[in-house]
Amino acid sequence: MTKISEALTYGLTIRESANDGSDFTNPAADYRRLFLGEDGQLHVKDTAGTVTAIGAGDITTDAAWAAKGDLIVGTANNTAAILTAGSNGKILTAASGEATGLKWETAASGGYTFPTIVQVKEANEGNSIGATFVLGAAPASGNSLLMGISEVAGTGPSAVSSTNTTWTKVLGITQNVSLWVGVVAGGAGGTTITLTGVSSYSYATVMEVAETLTPTLAHGSFSDVGSSFAPSYKSVSSITPGNLIVCMVSARSTDGKIHALDVSNPPSVGVHRARIPMLVGYATGTTAICQAEEVQSYHVLGIAELT
Repeated sequence: MTKISEALTYGLTIRESANDGSDFTNPAADYRRLFLGEDGQLHVKDTAGTVTAIGAGDITTDAAWAAKGDLIVGTANNTAAILTAGSNGKILTAASGEATGLKWETAASGGYTFPTIVQVKEANEGNSIGATFVLGAAPASGNSLLMGISEVAGTGPSAVSSTNTTWTKVLGITQNVSLWVGVVAGGAGGTTITLTGVSSYSYATVMEVAETLTPTLAHGSFSDVGSSFAPSYKSVSSITPGNLIVCMVSARSTDGKIHALDVSNPPSVGVHRARIPMLVGYATGTTAICQAEEVQSYHVLGIAELT
């Protein structure tokens, strides 16, 4: 056997040979013949004349790829497998029970996106409601209405009704402040909402949300707050991320402002300054906080988690 060299070299010129190894005879048993092919890659030829490329190094042309969206995933030490693409809209999730440790799943409802508000209508300072509240447009079938109501004197409405809409009171206190959810089905809803048992001095904000809500209260409550123009807070915990959170304030005789924390709520989603400011968003964690500002003493602050 002849040793090539132990001397340090800074370059080695190798003549190209046919990729199939036909320029060489087969090596003896237990040997391999190394050569540079005309494709610029290194190859080895064994005793049987089989040629194998050993220096390709181009993962983009690897034969393991079989379809658009294929992913290579480690399955164990020095071991990998191909994970095919999921269907449109699926998200990749860790799953220890799967062979690859990953799987494609449908994103959780609500995701951490923003609720789509179709319309918002307020009746506040100088525009109090009595027995009816008129929307700017007929709500679409399949959408839902959120209505926050504050009555200056009285006990609040005993019932709320409108065409093709089923109304449910989900939250309320004796201080005549309440939150109602109306689900529109069977055709467009009516623009006129009838409130039974309210006085002529009532105020409300109504939002149309582009989704069908389940009017079930998971967590929430109202509280009387009594610090003039000082920020006040109301929170709920042990909530489910992705559920809809509604924040509202009864500012009584002056406009107020409201903000939401740990809720996916950009400035455009809701009424931030009004007699009955109201915001909606999806919970981004297990706790949500509503903050009221610049409201008079004895205002009411509420927060609700709807499933």
